Amino acid sequence: MEASTTSTSVSPASYHRVMSVILEAWLHSPTDGQLPVRMYRRYQRYLESVLEVAEDYQEIQDLLARHATLQATNDHLRQHQQESAAEAERIRVELQVCVAYHADQQQLLQ
Repeated sequence: MEASTTSTSVSPASYHRVMSVILEAWLHSPTDGQLPVRMYRRYQRYLESVLEVAEDYQEIQDLLARHATLQATNDHLRQHQQESAAEAERIRVELQVCVAYHADQQQLLQ
């Protein structure tokens, strides 16, 4: 009995995991960036099906490079958001101290 060749839907989380695994294999491949096909044949078929509908990408390496770029941008944005949240908290605490100080000063003047 032949295995089914129809593609299955992949959740965004699964897609992210698949792309991460493939990207790591691609980046550390001893064959100058060629995807290790024997190990990742299933993922290769999935990526080829993505390429069929994605007009912006001609090769799997293009798709993996785009994923790496998006992942790096996402990581940068998350880091920036954390830094901004920490700065906002620092400013909030500083404002509370100033408000309390000025409230004390108002009471002393009365």
